[in-house]
This record gives sequence, C-alpha cells and structure tokens, in this order.
Amino acid sequence: MLCHKCPAIEGRSSGEWKLYTINGRDYVTVENVIRFYELRHNSILAGAARTESPAAKGLRLLSSDTREVYLSGVRHWLCFPTEEFNGKTMISRMDLVKTIEPVLRPHLIKGLEWFNTVVIDAGHGGHDRGAKSRFGFEKEYTLDTARRLKIVLEAAEFKTVMTRNSDVFIALDRRAAVANRLDKAIFVSIHFNEGAGNSAASGIEVFAITPRGAPSTADSSLKPSHLNPLPGNRTDAASVMLAASVHRALLANRGQIDRGVKRARFTVLATCQKPAILVEGGFLSNPSEARMIATTAYRSALARSIAKGILDFRELTLGKAPNASSGETADTEPVVMTKPRPVTSQKPTLIVTPPGE
Repeated sequence: MLCHKCPAIEGRSSGEWKLYTINGRDYVTVENVIRFYELRHNSILAGAARTESPAAKGLRLLSSDTREVYLSGVRHWLCFPTEEFNGKTMISRMDLVKTIEPVLRPHLIKGLEWFNTVVIDAGHGGHDRGAKSRFGFEKEYTLDTARRLKIVLEAAEFKTVMTRNSDVFIALDRRAAVANRLDKAIFVSIHFNEGAGNSAASGIEVFAITPRGAPSTADSSLKPSHLNPLPGNRTDAASVMLAASVHRALLANRGQIDRGVKRARFTVLATCQKPAILVEGGFLSNPSEARMIATTAYRSALARSIAKGILDFRELTLGKAPNASSGETADTEPVVMTKPRPVTSQKPTLIVTPPGE
C-alpha cells in the first residue's frame, strides 16, 4: 500500500513513459500502458466475473491493490501489487518489463531463439514419492505424463530428452543441468499439486522463474536474497512467455480452475539457463481432481495440451531475425521501448474492474 510518509514522486520521463516513484519503487499508470500498447479503453464493467476467456485480448486488472492481471486471456501474478495514487492505477516498472512487455510483444524478447529439443522432467521419483492420493503417488503420474508428452512431441518432430525414464531419484540440480548441456532446448517440469491441508484447492498453474529483485508469488514481501542473480534469470522473459503459452493451451481444453502463471525460485527453474517452466497439472489432495488425474485419458489430454503450448511458443521463434536492442539492461526495469506496431486493425481491450466487484 502507498505510504503517506513517502509520497509519490511525479514528473520523470523515460522515452514514452512517465514514471512515478512510490516507496522507492518506479511505477507507470494504466493509462500509459493503454497508450503505449495502443489498447482500447472500454467502460468499467460493474460486477464482472473474475474469469477470462482464453480467447480474450489485451490486459485486464481484477481490482486495485492486486497482484492478479489477465494478459491476452491468461491469468498472471504480478511481482508487486498495483497501487492507487491521485485516482490513477499504477503498475510497477518491474512488472511492465518482466511480465507485460514479453507477453504482449513476444517477438521483441531479447535472445529468444528457435529450439528443436524439449527436456521433459518427470517430477520426484525413487524414494521421493511427491504428493499422494488414494489412487497413487505423484511420482507415478508425472512419469506417465512425461512419457505421453514425449510421444506427442516426437510426432511433431521435436527431439526429446527425459531427465528420468524410470522410478529413480534424480537430484534437482542435475535435472536442469541436462538442459544446460544442450543447444536449442527448453525445459518442462511436470508435477501435480498438494493443497497443504486444503482438500478444496483445485486447478492448473504454471510457474516461471521469478525476476531478480522481485518476490515470488508465494512471498508477501521483498527479501535481501531476492536481489541475488540466478542462472535462470538469463531467460526469464522467454520463460514467462513459454509459461503463458502452455497455460493458455491447458485452459483451452481442460475446463479447470485457472490458478494463473506464477513466479517461483524452484531449483529446477533457478538453475536452468534455458527457457524453463514447471507445470502443476491438478491437485492430488482434491478428491475430484485426484480421481481425474488417475485416469489415462486425463494424463493423455494433459500431455497434448502441454505439447500444444510448446508448439505455440515455438511459432514465435520461426524465421526470427536477431533481436534489435529494445533498450533493456540486465534484470531491472528499463522502459525506453519503441512504440509497438499494430499487427491487426482490431485493438485489444483493457478492462479495469473496480475493487469490491
């Protein structure tokens, strides 16, 4: 929340952006985002449902003082909550550069490369059984889903590498190391969730590496350790776009609760120097979802959806010329970016839903 002892500092400009400093952190207004990305600002929809069609376009905030936002129909968790100042809704500069920009303009992601290899990581294994339900253990379902994903991807002419293909334990740092040794590769880790005592918890979520200098989704505040660079931060923009592509594909076919694209410093994400994501394919602690996960039909559909998201992500890299500099520097929040070029005559929509609706 805005500290009244630390008033916002207004008036600095960086290219086409006007910056406000709130509690030592830079923000831009939603209106500035609308202008820069050439969004159409619709009237506020009172009582709008807090769900979004995967086919929707643009940016939508659920409320003020929120970390939840929809970008091109996919729910994302921001690094920092939005702020309200002088009647204006503010989005952090970090979120602008590390979430909004790569998702709305993926063709400008710095260093985004074409790939033909997918490292498939079946979570847990051996003595590490993972979550469990009355039907089975997470380690069994992740391996089965990984094998199904391998088949689908190889049918689409990808090369695949499994971090494990049997019931063995593989150390977390060794899993990411498999991808790090390969050229033209991405990393996809498959898991199933556990509700920490909440059997009602349900839905799909996909994790990408947390940007340097930001709290993870599960963190309530910024910690000194969050300022430390991690190998995974080298590709954090590409990773969040990969997460968005896979999450969108999962939602399109599964009809489950959208828990969003989230940020974490899991070892496999933190140590992987390639675009990397971790998929949570449902809750084994939820009786209904556990029963569904136990079926081969569900795991086959999950594998097909993950593969569809990977294919969509690779479409961004086909015929890609070397990136021109977008003005970004490592890890923090430059905002000197060129005006986007409209790709169609129809502009995406931004809807801001007021708090309490």
